[in-house]
Amino acid sequence: MTTQNMNDAKNLMPTSASSLPITTSHGEGNWGGKTTCNRCNFKNFIGKSMCGENSVIFQGNPMGSDKIPPHFFNNAVFTNVDETGWAYFHKPPTKWANVKDCGNFPCTAPNNVIFSFVGTKFEGDTRPKKTPADFVIVPDDATVGGTYPGCTHYKAQ
Repeated sequence: MTTQNMNDAKNLMPTSASSLPITTSHGEGNWGGKTTCNRCNFKNFIGKSMCGENSVIFQGNPMGSDKIPPHFFNNAVFTNVDETGWAYFHKPPTKWANVKDCGNFPCTAPNNVIFSFVGTKFEGDTRPKKTPADFVIVPDDATVGGTYPGCTHYKAQ
């Protein structure tokens, strides 16, 4: 799930029931920052769990209406991951269009997610059709994904 830069953020590891769910925060979002992940290994993501639920590696925080920092992945390894197991990005909910949050239009943080990969390796029997070492994952929004030349569109499963 995407990270966010927050004032008064919760601890990543909950220490009490009042800290749950970890996806919500009472802090204010901040501009700037970045998230860097080095040498991460992702294994066995094929899009759906045994119960039919989404099972993807990357997704936006369903409560993340504020700015989401870019995420950089260096030398990641994907083992037994196919096209359906990559990512799911939601559209900004219309309920975010209120004076307290973003004014008369929904906050657009979910449209501005960027995952950048360098030095990526693919292993195992199940792999995407394309396996570039360097690539970027962005939401399917005309103002984001539509601005990247040569994008490959993957429909939601």
